[in-house]
Amino acid sequence: MFPLRRIGTETLQTQCSIIKRFGGRWKSECGFLDGEKIVCMDGMYEAVMEDKCLVYSFGLADDWDFEESMAKMGCTVRAFDPNVERPSRIKDKRITFEALGFGHKNGTIKNGDKDMQVATLNQIIDKYGEKGNDEKICLTSRYLHS
Repeated sequence: MFPLRRIGTETLQTQCSIIKRFGGRWKSECGFLDGEKIVCMDGMYEAVMEDKCLVYSFGLADDWDFEESMAKMGCTVRAFDPNVERPSRIKDKRITFEALGFGHKNGTIKNGDKDMQVATLNQIIDKYGEKGNDEKICLTSRYLHS
């Protein structure tokens, strides 16, 4: 099936009452926002006001729009990508960055000629001491590798 037709005709099924789009860069040659994320906003206001909004984002590359939007809104953002460095323009203290990939097991994997550190979501959550907390957690990933 042609991808644009599939994107345009698929319905978004969710338990959320309030859905908002964040981030993304307009691609005029394709007519869509690349990197845009859809976030369930149910309970988000309360989570931000109680300092319990937490975002885990994997595979940022050079597009930090979503992460910056979430931090500006008041969320703590944990950003991970083993292939890039934190850009100097990212100054918000609510954004932490680690050169670490998201994987099905902990360890080192090959990515072309480069060794990449990866960890499971459980290991990452444990590392930051956030297991069992009552945060509003958003997960996002931009990895499209086969």
